[in-house]
Amino acid sequence: MLLSDGDSHEGFPWELAARQAKAANITVYTIGVGSPEGGTITYQGLQLPVNFDETTLRETARLGGGQYFRVFRQDDFRKVYEQIQKRTIHYEQHAVDLAFLLAGTGLALLLITLGVAMVCL
Repeated sequence: MLLSDGDSHEGFPWELAARQAKAANITVYTIGVGSPEGGTITYQGLQLPVNFDETTLRETARLGGGQYFRVFRQDDFRKVYEQIQKRTIHYEQHAVDLAFLLAGTGLALLLITLGVAMVCL
């Protein structure tokens, strides 16, 4: 999920990042914030102009297999997050150490065998 005005002054090319994300089975959703008039930001001591670039945000979402959303108010964020959550699959991967499981099973079988042997004596 990319929350941005779509304007970029440095960094990894958005087109390439969206394509790589999609290739890695990651869906890219973009959320546009900002005013069409643009403004300025201070970055590393410099005053830089920023523009709202909806075209880049739409293209990034398209290339990333996702969707573009535009937000204006706080309630818009909640609605967008709910829509994205409905489209997103959540899963976790956990590693299981089978050696521990096999050792525990072997110990249990040994104890049962010893218990049966003692009853028979």
